[in-house]
Amino acid sequence: MPGIKTKYINYDIKYASLLGVRKIFCYNPETGTGYYLKKSRIKAWKCRRKFIRLRNYVEKNFTQIVEKWRKGFKELVGLDHWIRVLDLDPDNYEIRDEKIKVPSYELAPLTYKRDGSFIRSIKHTFPWYSRFGKYLRNHFLNAPHFTVRSDIKMHCQFFKRKLLSIFGLSALNKNMREIKKFKNIHKGERCFITCTGPSLTIEDLESLENEYTFGVNSITKAYPLTDWRPTYYVLIDAYAYGETLKDTDVCGEKFCKDSAFLHYRSNPKTRTGNEYFIPINYSNHWNGRMKKGKIKISKNIAVGVYDCFTVTNMAIQIAAYMGFKDIYIIGADATYKLEKTHFIEGEFTKKLKEALL
Repeated sequence: MPGIKTKYINYDIKYASLLGVRKIFCYNPETGTGYYLKKSRIKAWKCRRKFIRLRNYVEKNFTQIVEKWRKGFKELVGLDHWIRVLDLDPDNYEIRDEKIKVPSYELAPLTYKRDGSFIRSIKHTFPWYSRFGKYLRNHFLNAPHFTVRSDIKMHCQFFKRKLLSIFGLSALNKNMREIKKFKNIHKGERCFITCTGPSLTIEDLESLENEYTFGVNSITKAYPLTDWRPTYYVLIDAYAYGETLKDTDVCGEKFCKDSAFLHYRSNPKTRTGNEYFIPINYSNHWNGRMKKGKIKISKNIAVGVYDCFTVTNMAIQIAAYMGFKDIYIIGADATYKLEKTHFIEGEFTKKLKEALL
């Protein structure tokens, strides 16, 4: 960073406050001593180039570097290693307490995705410690989940699908073409959306065996206790329950009788070929729209579905697209005691008591 200011400091100061400083006079009042520093632009640029090369190397070889660190960790914290590296006399050093052991820790999975070239250039131009760089990271580059900024690529895809739909070119997109077949297939009929609130029971589900039903999110937890399966299944919570589907098969090896509509980021292990992955638009989370209390819904799920803060609203959008006239919702409790937040929490105990009797 180019520096033009002169600053007088004591010895205890944070480095971030020295940004934009050209000359520093540092004084230690306890010892009555101090020193003078002047920034060298040539050395600063050399240091910057070295940093960029090192950062790029680490990003390209991140997993290999971490694996090497993990394998050599015990050696790095050992006395023999530092005696050898620092060329010390081994006779002058010994381990006083042999009971001291290297702490063990759970190894986190190595999931690292390097930023694209455009994002890297932005971060390089505006570092994290600059005011504008911090603003970019907090509002755009490292945006929180469930905002438009958290997945700009998906929203571009949503916009592209909307253009295809407007100009009547939906057939060019395979996913849109497949979802289009659900348009008004249940026109004038009724359906039930089964939520997972504590008021719901297994008996309620089994009484809907001959009805058109939508199961949502963690309704699959009930599958081991009943032969009932919903006609359709809807999953929007890919960041919580949906992530577990990568490694776990759904009981019975199918989500529902007919088709499953899943969050575009979900990656379920259970697949029957009737899964449809739908883009989720998060524009309802805009501050302006939140303050006005307005919620957008999708009339064409082939384009995508708007996130309306709950999977129930996503299921309603899909049901309306299918042409259902009467849509009933069960198990969507507005209030309940926190000791039981899911209807299955009581069903397991109930089934266990019946088995013991």
